[in-house]
Amino acid sequence: MTLSSAAPRRGPTRSGVPLVDLAAQHDQVAEEVALGWAEVLKATAFVGGPQVTAFEAEFAEYSGVRHCIGVANGTDALELALRALGVGPGDECMLPANTFIATAEAVARAGAVPVLVDCVEDTALIDVDAIMEKLGPRIKVIVPVHLYGQTAPVEEIVRIANANGVAVLEDAAQAQGARRHGVTAGALGDIAATSFYPGKNLGAYGDAGAVLTGDKHDLGDGPPVTAMLIQNTNPMVVAPDTLRVRDGFRRDEGLILSEVDYSEVPGLSNEARSKLEAARPRTVGQAGRLDGLTPAALGILAAYLRREARKKTSVVASA
Repeated sequence: MTLSSAAPRRGPTRSGVPLVDLAAQHDQVAEEVALGWAEVLKATAFVGGPQVTAFEAEFAEYSGVRHCIGVANGTDALELALRALGVGPGDECMLPANTFIATAEAVARAGAVPVLVDCVEDTALIDVDAIMEKLGPRIKVIVPVHLYGQTAPVEEIVRIANANGVAVLEDAAQAQGARRHGVTAGALGDIAATSFYPGKNLGAYGDAGAVLTGDKHDLGDGPPVTAMLIQNTNPMVVAPDTLRVRDGFRRDEGLILSEVDYSEVPGLSNEARSKLEAARPRTVGQAGRLDGLTPAALGILAAYLRREARKKTSVVASA
């Protein structure tokens, strides 16, 4: 199989300028892509694999963050980031009225309510004054959206968020490489979501996305809390009282952590069980701190949670 550089181009608009010309972009890297694709085929590394791992590390370094976690698409990246921040039913998330529907969709899929705020006329980005006007007790996250190569004034939004106990999630789906005061989009807030849809600044051959985080809450030698939440099916966020079966997304096999009997988790050491019990979340949406747990213990716990969640999902689905 070869990747031809003579792929058909989308026809011009009435102005004579093609809306999207992915073939022209491909022409510039066709040989390199063909070699890379041949390596993927040879290794049969069709899901994850060394290429994804290498890209995550390189894009994290490029973006100036500690971690990049590849996911299926930009919408999933937004939703997973929201869930990692503990967003759920009863919460509200503030976002600009001028954005693609996926931003609001991700909020709704996390169980929260999107609160739309106005934009600045000359940039079409979120208006900081409008944020101040709509801040309320249920606002859990502010989601500034970067557009057209412009980055939102995140440093001002972070000041507001910090003063009000609110997190900042950047929607950086259209801003790879953009910088504000020397800082790359995706490294300005608490966490960021980006998209590699083919028409984006950095497009994939198919759909893709990523979550970027500089989370400093380390777990001994393991990954930070936020990265672990995303990579391991959100095992450490307490779900609502009822398990929700949602559209077949494997990553949404939520389990109520407060109900887990750690003595039943095979393979965990007594020390790990004690640490997990001490970190047991007591309220819905509270994230547990697991300082000192090894990556092996975290992997055992995540696998157990996924198995138990699938059992519960099967029971609910057949009811």
